[in-house]
Amino acid sequence: MNSRSKKKLWTGLAICAALLILTAVLGRRFNFVRSPLYRIISPVTSVFGDFASWLDERAHGLDSREELLNRINSLERQVESLEQENRLLQSQNRRARELEELYDLSYDFRSYPQTAAEIIGLSPSNWYDFILIGKGSADGIEEMMPVIAGGGLLGYVSTVYDTYSQVTTLVDSESLVFGQVNRPEGALVRVRGALSGYQASSRINNEEYLIVILDDDSSNICVGDEIVTSSLSDIYPAGLSIGTVIEISQSPSTGEFVAYLEPSAHISQLDLVSILTSLKTPYVPPAGEEETP
Repeated sequence: MNSRSKKKLWTGLAICAALLILTAVLGRRFNFVRSPLYRIISPVTSVFGDFASWLDERAHGLDSREELLNRINSLERQVESLEQENRLLQSQNRRARELEELYDLSYDFRSYPQTAAEIIGLSPSNWYDFILIGKGSADGIEEMMPVIAGGGLLGYVSTVYDTYSQVTTLVDSESLVFGQVNRPEGALVRVRGALSGYQASSRINNEEYLIVILDDDSSNICVGDEIVTSSLSDIYPAGLSIGTVIEISQSPSTGEFVAYLEPSAHISQLDLVSILTSLKTPYVPPAGEEETP
């Protein structure tokens, strides 16, 4: 190292030492200078500190937001899975309840040979005037066999094919069933399908309903009465529940008093039926009609 470099080095060291001594000895005397500088620099430092914190929060916030979105998506998938599971459980519960009702009904008429069948089709109209069941002549089904379901009588087999059959229900406009009020000395009645001339009031929201035109003999029918099949029926055994009276009013078109019945078997809520395979009376086809094989 040459003499000039050494001189510069020692000069720098001397200056540093002098500044250190000056700061130690005279530090308090420069408070009037340091305080204004601190007041000026401190806000700047605070701003930079806040900015650094904001950047840090943004960086972590992006990760947190992504985690939150992933968590939300996961919860949504869990909710969809639970909703589907709930729908399946409700369907199974409805099926079990329907089987229980059908079993109880079949047990009450256990003296009649029966066979169960699934509903495979409904009438295209809102009146459910007929249904299709998944059994036909190959399964021993014949025309005029009574069909029960849910809480009572549903209708009868009207047309038979090889592997399926059509069932005409009680709400069909041409349906007529001999019934009786299910109480001591109950009146005999004729239960008809929902005819166009006998429309129930707006209080009856159910489109599946039956009617009984009241006469002197049946004038004592009351709301809440249950109507069952009578022994006068040619095809139905006595005691099958037909429906319950839900309204009695006067028809505006005919002036007759009419009792409106809610059917015991709600077609729109059924999947299964039971067919009574023993005919009450032998079926004789009309003249000119070939007997169904």
